[in-house]
Amino acid sequence: MKKAGDLDVVFGIDKKDFTVREVRYKAMHNNIYTRMKKKVEYYFQYSDYKLNNGIMFPHRVTVYKDGIKENIYTVETLEANPKTADGFFIKPKKKLDLRSREEKLN
Repeated sequence: MKKAGDLDVVFGIDKKDFTVREVRYKAMHNNIYTRMKKKVEYYFQYSDYKLNNGIMFPHRVTVYKDGIKENIYTVETLEANPKTADGFFIKPKKKLDLRSREEKLN
């Protein structure tokens, strides 16, 4: 049974190397200019995989929204499993407000 907010996500997996090549899903999109909400399809295409510290990582991600190319992200440098300072992942004492700007105004 589906709950409000559940997503149907489709993954495209390469049969040869088992890397994720694409991800598709539909979600509600809030237009900050018109304040209108509508369901849109997001499509992420992953490419230019390179081996990094024994793990394959995509170095190019192309993002489409309703079939229109929105962005292309290119990874120039990547460090897998870097050393971090002690306490780096300690939960902050103050609760973060993760609401969108529109939600805070309402």
